[in-house]
Amino acid sequence: MAASHTPGPWDYVPGNKQHGPYVTSDYGSTICDCYVLSEPHSVWSAHKLREPVSFMAEMAEPNARLIAASPEMLEALIAVNRLISEAAMTGFNCHDGDWAERLFFSQQATSGAIRKALGRRPDPGLHPDTIVIGTAVARDA
Repeated sequence: MAASHTPGPWDYVPGNKQHGPYVTSDYGSTICDCYVLSEPHSVWSAHKLREPVSFMAEMAEPNARLIAASPEMLEALIAVNRLISEAAMTGFNCHDGDWAERLFFSQQATSGAIRKALGRRPDPGLHPDTIVIGTAVARDA
C-alpha cells in the first residue's frame, strides 16, 4: 500500500509566545501549523457562533501531537489489519507459527503510536506497554 502523504516520521514542535504548535517532517517541511488565535472571541462574533471558541487554544497542542503521530498510527493500523485479516482467513492459534512474535510487534507499534499521539513517555514504574488514560490503566489501549 503506497502512501501519498509526506513520509514519516513527523515531529511535534511545541508552541511558544510567538507561534502555535506545529508538525514538521524529517525533510524540514511544515506538515501542519496549529494556529492559536490571540483573540478567539473575534471569531465567535465574525461567524455568529453560539459560543466563543477559546477552548481551541487548549486543543492546539494535543491536536499537533495527534497529527505528528499520524504516520506511525497508519503504519500500525495497516499491520494490525493485515494480521487480523490473516487470522480470520487461516484460523488463529497463538501457539502455531510466529503468531506470538507478530502480535508482540503489532502491540509494540500500536503502543508507540498511542504514546506519541498522547504526548506520553513510558512510565518507569509500569510495564513499557502500559498506557495510563485518566484514572484507568490499560495494557496497550
